[in-house]
Formats: sequence, C-alpha cells, structure tokens
Amino acid sequence: MKTPLVLIALAALQFSAWTADLTGSWKAEFNTQIGTQKYVFRLKQEGTSLTGKANAEIGGEKYESKLKEGKVDGDAVSFVEELKFQGNDLEIRYKGTVSGKEMRLNRQVGDFATEQLVAKLDAPVVDIAGQWQAEFETQVGLQKYRFNFQVNDGKVIAKGTAETDGQKRDIEFKDAKLAGDTLTFVEIRQIQDREIAIEFTGKVGDKGIQFTRKVGEFGSQQAVAARVAAAGPTPSDRPQAGRGRGFGGPIELGPDDKPVFPNPPEDFDKAREGIEHGKVETVEYDSRSVGNTRKAVVYTPPGYSADQKYPVLYLLHGIGGDENEWRRGDIPKSFSTISSLKREPFR
Repeated sequence: MKTPLVLIALAALQFSAWTADLTGSWKAEFNTQIGTQKYVFRLKQEGTSLTGKANAEIGGEKYESKLKEGKVDGDAVSFVEELKFQGNDLEIRYKGTVSGKEMRLNRQVGDFATEQLVAKLDAPVVDIAGQWQAEFETQVGLQKYRFNFQVNDGKVIAKGTAETDGQKRDIEFKDAKLAGDTLTFVEIRQIQDREIAIEFTGKVGDKGIQFTRKVGEFGSQQAVAARVAAAGPTPSDRPQAGRGRGFGGPIELGPDDKPVFPNPPEDFDKAREGIEHGKVETVEYDSRSVGNTRKAVVYTPPGYSADQKYPVLYLLHGIGGDENEWRRGDIPKSFSTISSLKREPFR
C-alpha cells in the first residue's frame, strides 16, 4: 500500500510545481457599465509570486495602479488592483486561468460590478539589466562603448562610457525607453559650439542587442552589443580603422606612409610684416546634400582677378565644426577628417 501513496504524492508535487510564466505586458479591452476600458497589465513573476502595475484608459482618462497579492498556481492566476478612480479608492479583484498567450479573467469591482475579460500577451519583458559592450566603425575612427542599463518599475536608466583614440568620456544617456524588445536612448555630445544628438535604437535578441547609431545628419552605423559578465574584460583593443581620425588628435604618418610634398620652409606659418595680404570673404550656397543654405569662407590672394585662373585648396572641417573652423586656430585639435583635398583651377 505504501508504493501507490508515494506515486500519488509525487504526481501531485510535479503538477503543483508547474506554473505558467506571466512576465510581460498583457493587453485587454472590455465593456463595462461606464463604457469601454483599455488595460495594459505589466506583470513580473518570481516563482509563484506575481507583482506589477496596470495602465488603464477609462472614459478618455488615463490611470496607473499597483497590483498586489498576485499568485500563480499551475494555470490559475489571481491578483488585486488598487485603483484611485474619481476620488475613490477601489479594490478590484482578478481571478482566472492562463493558456499560452491568453489570460481569461473574472474582474470583481468591489460590490458594484463583475466583468469577464481576455488579456493577450503583447510582448515578453526582456532582461537588459547589467553591462553591455559594442564597437562602432565611424567616420572619426573606432568608438568603443560600454553601456550600463538598469530597469526600475519599467523605467530605464542608461549610463556608460565611450572611448575614441584612447580618450574616454562618461555618458548619461537621455530618453531611455524599452518597448517590448526595442531599446532606444540618446547621447548628447557638445563638440565645439554645437550640440549633437546621437540616437541609439537597439533590438534585443538571443545574440545581443543589434544597435543602430544615428549621428544627427552625418550618417549611421550598426553594431551588436554583447553582455559583459560581472568580472568580464573590457572591449578588446582592435586595430583602428585609420590613424589620427579621432577628435582631439593630430594626423600622424605611419611607417608605411610616404609624404606627397616636401617639407615646408621653416617659420612658414609665422606672421610676417610688410607683405601684401589677400581677402577673406564669407559666401552662401545651397547644399543639396542637407537641403538648406550653408556658408563657406573663401580666401583670394592679393591682386585677385575674376578673369584669371588660380589653383584651389579645399579645406573641409570635421564633425561639429563650421566654416570658421580653420580660422579659429583650433587645428589640429578639432580637425577630424579631410574628405577632399585637391587642387584645381579656381575662377
């Protein structure tokens, strides 16, 4: 007689140990005595305990309430909503069952009403808490990022560091949001006298976070961020895509680089008295690439004539600069890249 009892006890234990995983966002829309109500239940399950919040739209008004006394037992689920509605504190009890991505609930609003509703799983809650690292190939060289994400009651706090050409900066990212498996935030960079917004959009998956990094009007890059273990290493020192293309560093020739022109005469960059000087003028032009009016500074030599052809040197400023970049004397400090350097006849 002992053996059947043991088998029955084990079967009961295995059955009660199985519980559905309700962590995620569940959406429901149902009719009540006061009209249609739209709910989003944001649930977090730990073992058989269930906690979370509810966001509701009732009569065009939006409400947020706390969920308590949540329990999960097999496919059975129950919890209590504390809703402050039109100055009244309501205790709304939910009880029902879950099957796959549907949760069928009986909703008891105090002694006033009872409704039936079906909540459907909108998106599972992804775990992004902790440190992540990614490397982006950009116009100014390789940029190494280390992200630190925290999620408290659905609110995302994003911080991190970035390294470019050996120089590090601390970052507090703005407008961090996690919607389903999509993570977004913004880095604000102050470069010279310009403020540039760098927008990050990430898709969280099994293999990491697939990020797109959009730098204002200058372009975008993609990289996959990998999770860093608690005592994990820093990003590897990969060879950089180019020498001297980062912010704050001069251009340096490598052992395989050969100068195109001979060295300039000594003191060529020193001001001299008693010589003629040309003119520096600012002109405006319509830019087809960015769709607005831009400015350029043009230097013409002494005795310049529109009837004569001259050699032309084009100097283009780096990201964050403007048409006065080369006149401020910040070169090479602010110089990031020359995308075109050529000589041609000038009219």
